[in-house]
Amino acid sequence: MGLGPRAEAACRAAHGLAGDDDLAGVEFGTDEEARQAGFLPGWQVGRHLCTDPGQYAHANVHGTPGGTPTQDQQAAEAQAAGAARQTEQRRRVRQRNTQWRASTDIRTSHLKAVLGRKAPPAGALKLVVEAMARGETQPLTSSFGHQTACELLGLAGDGAATRHRDLLLAELARASDKRAQVIALAMVLGAAEHGVRDVHVWQAAQDNYRLCYGVPLAARYLAWLAGHTGYSLSDIEAEVAAHATVRAARTDDDGAGQAQASTETS
Repeated sequence: MGLGPRAEAACRAAHGLAGDDDLAGVEFGTDEEARQAGFLPGWQVGRHLCTDPGQYAHANVHGTPGGTPTQDQQAAEAQAAGAARQTEQRRRVRQRNTQWRASTDIRTSHLKAVLGRKAPPAGALKLVVEAMARGETQPLTSSFGHQTACELLGLAGDGAATRHRDLLLAELARASDKRAQVIALAMVLGAAEHGVRDVHVWQAAQDNYRLCYGVPLAARYLAWLAGHTGYSLSDIEAEVAAHATVRAARTDDDGAGQAQASTETS
């Protein structure tokens, strides 16, 4: 804004400015307010611009696209977009890993409370027998499964697999029939829980990780806890159960289809 010559003296008097003071610090909310105070619109050239960069082969220093991008520009843009996606994916993985570990802590506390009772919950015997029929009690139950079972039962071990086995056998020796069922349940849940604690489980359930053989077990395990022990699945646990269930059904359908095709071919 430039100050009108007739308004300069009045403006200086209104703002208490001496004759040699600078008026650059005077600010107005709108152009109309400035005009009423005696200021006139004006322009100041801060840099020279080329009005025909194509004729003079001048580059656009601001990077604003003026036409079809070159191959180098397209490659750079694709690389930047890929890096942004990778950054977002890494952030999502870290966030969901944290959620999975938090759910594991809550689930462990719930399991300890359930296995601290004198009698097992309804459906425990069927779960144990089903695990035996599926072969899901070996080899985890005999190694890390025993270790997790002892943890859930509150039995302190020294880290050796044989020691955890001895602890379970000693607990069984003094247990009633109902308590023995609880210990059997702990061994089955310990084997399942050990596998589910890995953060790769939620990735595998969404086809984002190559190791997916434990996903159907994770689905059945989480569903059983929710249906028989009153455990409330967290959002990420519920997602894993849902994705795993869909995946298992798809795998079963594909297997049945392949078997049928093989029969028809033969």
